[in-house]
Amino acid sequence: MKKFLSVLLALAMIFSLTVTVSADETKGEMDGYVVVLHTNDVHGAISGYAKVAALKKAYEAEGAYVLLMDAGDFCQGDPTVSVSQGKTAVELMNMAGYDVTTLGNHEFDYGMDQFLNVIVPKMKATYVSANFVKNGKPVFDTYKMMTYGDKKVAFVGIDTPESFTKSTPTYFQDANGNFVYSFAEGNNGADLYNKVQETVNAAKKDGATYVVAIAHLGIDESSEPWRSTDLIANTTGIDVVLDGHSHSTIEKEMVKNKDGKEIPLSSTGTKLVNIGKLTISDGKFTTELVTDYAVKDDATDTFVKSIQEKNEALVNTVVAKSSVDLTTKRADGTR
Repeated sequence: MKKFLSVLLALAMIFSLTVTVSADETKGEMDGYVVVLHTNDVHGAISGYAKVAALKKAYEAEGAYVLLMDAGDFCQGDPTVSVSQGKTAVELMNMAGYDVTTLGNHEFDYGMDQFLNVIVPKMKATYVSANFVKNGKPVFDTYKMMTYGDKKVAFVGIDTPESFTKSTPTYFQDANGNFVYSFAEGNNGADLYNKVQETVNAAKKDGATYVVAIAHLGIDESSEPWRSTDLIANTTGIDVVLDGHSHSTIEKEMVKNKDGKEIPLSSTGTKLVNIGKLTISDGKFTTELVTDYAVKDDATDTFVKSIQEKNEALVNTVVAKSSVDLTTKRADGTR
C-alpha cells in the first residue's frame, strides 16, 4: 500500500509540473502589454485593412491587450469608398475590429445627414470628440475609458476646426444659415486648448491612469493655432498624441507640454502605407511605425477584393475626353 501511495504521489507531482510548464509556454511575448494600433487619413486605401486586421490578431496572440483606432479621414478618397459615400470604409473597419475613432474633416463631405444618420450608426467603433459640439453640447462622448488589467486608458478625440473650410461650410449651418455646429475654434486656439484640458481633467477624475489623444489636427503651418504641436504646448495631462490631417509620417517626435514635459507625437502618413503602433508598458510609451507587414487576414482580404471587383467596371467607364492636359499645376510647378 505504501508503494502504491508513493507511486500516486510521484505521478501527481509529475502531472502538476507538466501543467505548470504548459501554462508558461502559452504566455505570449507581450503578455500584459497594452498595444494601440492606429491609422489616419486612409482615404479609401481599402486593400490595407486586411493587413491591419491580421496585425491586430497577431499581437493579441502574443498576449497583449490590443486596441485599434483611427484618427479620421477614412470615408473619402478612392472611388471604392466614395461611391458608397463612406459605407464601404465602415464595413471594412468593422471587419478589422476597430475600437475607437475620431472624425476628420472629410467625414462631413457627404453632408451631416449621411455622416450622423448613416455612417455613425453603421460604425461599431466608438466615436469620440472633445470639441465637436452642436449648440454648445458635445455630439459624441468626449473620451472613451478602457481598462487593461489594472490600468485605465482614456482615449480623447479631437477634430480640427479647419473642418469648416476643408469640408463644406453649409453642412454646419441650419436652414437659416446659422452655424449650429462648432469645433471650439475661437480665441486664437485658446478655446480648443481649454476644451481639451477640461476633457483630460474629467478623464483623470474618472480614474484614468493614462490619457491618449486621438487627434485630427496635423502639423502644417497653415493649421496654426490648431496644430497638434500647439495643443500639446498649451495643455497638460496628455501622455501621447496620435495624430492625423497633415498626412505627416512621424514615428516619434517629442513636444514639450505646458509644464515642460516631453510628450510623444506620432502619425502614420496616409493610405495605410504605415500602421502606427503605440506600446504602453510600466508607464512607458513607445511609438513606432510598422512598414513591412505583409500578412493579410483572409476574410477581410476576400471582402476587399469583392468590393474592388464591383467597382472596376465603374471606374474604368469613360465619361468624357479632353484634348488638353487637366492639371492643378502650372508649367513652373506652382499650384
